[in-house]
Parts: sequence; structure tokens; C-alpha cells
Amino acid sequence: MLTVTSTAVVVIREIAERQGLPAGAGVRITSLPSSWNGIPALEIKLADRPQAADEVVEAEGVRVFLDPTASLVLDGQSLDAVVRKGKAQFVIARQAD
Repeated sequence: MLTVTSTAVVVIREIAERQGLPAGAGVRITSLPSSWNGIPALEIKLADRPQAADEVVEAEGVRVFLDPTASLVLDGQSLDAVVRKGKAQFVIARQAD
């Protein structure tokens, strides 16, 4: 299962609040038709709610919705965020053992 770091939680929460998203909203990670070395490309966007087949990951009150392919690709991974010069970038890394 995907985990979400405390830094990513803060970034997602701040973005959701700035955008005025309703309670229960979050970000949705979806797989794209393109791939690199057989691994699907992923896209992350704000979402009011999960789609019917999405896996929902909750961390410190923040919700991340994963489409079925993204859920498989991100199993055992961690969603982190890096903030540089006021801009956030999400990063996927292998979970620490």
C-alpha cells in the first residue's frame, strides 16, 4: 500500500484549502497511457471524491485516491513532497524498511 509522508500531508492540505475543496476531497493519482520501461506514467490532480474503483489512502486527515493501475504501481511506495522556492513537487520513493 502507498504511504504518505508528513511533508506530503502538509502540502496536500494547504493546496486543498487554497482551492476551497470540500471536506473529504484530496488528490487523485491516475495512470496514463504512456509508459517508461513498461511502468505507466502517473498524473496527480485535485479531486473532490474518489472514483468507484479507486483505493483510498488516508494519512493525518488527508486523502489520496488511486486508480487500480496506480494502486498496483505504487504498492510499497511512499508519496513525499519537496518545496523549493514556494513551489511543491511530489516525489515517489520506495518505502523505508
